[in-house]
Amino acid sequence: IPTQSIATEALGRIPPGGSFAVAVGPAQPGWSSLALPPTLESYMRYILLPRRLRADAPWVICFACDRAAFPGAKAVWEDEESGVSILRRSP
Repeated sequence: IPTQSIATEALGRIPPGGSFAVAVGPAQPGWSSLALPPTLESYMRYILLPRRLRADAPWVICFACDRAAFPGAKAVWEDEESGVSILRRSP
């Protein structure tokens, strides 16, 4: 993954019974060639267990994603250098 800190932050912010979505935009400079949408989604699904992956989830793990695709969502954490963030949609 582009930065391990996104997994650590997601573990601390998303409740164990919660759900999340993963959104991946274009690869950023410095990202591994393995930072592909299916790989990032699978990794986050595994690392965040027992949390569940759900497209309409209130939490969005954003890997250089298009934030406009999530109107009303607020960034609760971001690492601008690596282009990753955690968004929270309004309930």
